[in-house]
Amino acid sequence: MTGAPLASALAGRYSETNEPVFMTGVQALVRLPLDQLHPPVLRAIGLERKIALGPWFEPGFRGLQAMRRLRRTRWDPFGYAHVRKLERELIVEYRALVDELLARLTAANHLTAVEIARLPDLVRGYEQVKLRNVELYRSRIAALRPQLDPPLAVALSG
Repeated sequence: MTGAPLASALAGRYSETNEPVFMTGVQALVRLPLDQLHPPVLRAIGLERKIALGPWFEPGFRGLQAMRRLRRTRWDPFGYAHVRKLERELIVEYRALVDELLARLTAANHLTAVEIARLPDLVRGYEQVKLRNVELYRSRIAALRPQLDPPLAVALSG
C-alpha cells in the first residue's frame, strides 16, 4: 500500500495487478458508514433506530441527488415536513422582524435591536433539536421586544 493514491487507500481496493481502483458515486465523495442513517420519513412512522444502508443503496442516493432540482417547488417530497414548513415560516417571520426593528430603531435601543437581529443564529440542528431552538429563539424575541420601547418617562415628556 506504500505510495498508493489516497483515494485507493481510503477505498482499500486494488485490481488484480495491484493498481488502485478508484471509488465511484457517494463513496468517492465521503467514506461515511452508511448504516448511520435515520431518515425523517421512518422516524415519522415510529422507527426509533438508525437503519443499515450499504453500497446496495447507492442508486437510491443517486435518485435523491437528482431530486434536488425539486427543492423549494411544489413537487418537493420533503418540503411538506413540519420542520421544512417551519423553516419557510421563519424566513417570513424574520423579514417582518427586521422591518419592525428598522422602524423602531433609535440610538437608545440600537444594541437591543442588534441582539434581536442576531437571534436566528440560535436556530440550528436537525429535527427535534431545531424545534427546541425555534422555541428558544421565539422566547428570546418576546423577552427582548419590550426593551425596544423608549422609557415611559421619556415618552410622556416628548
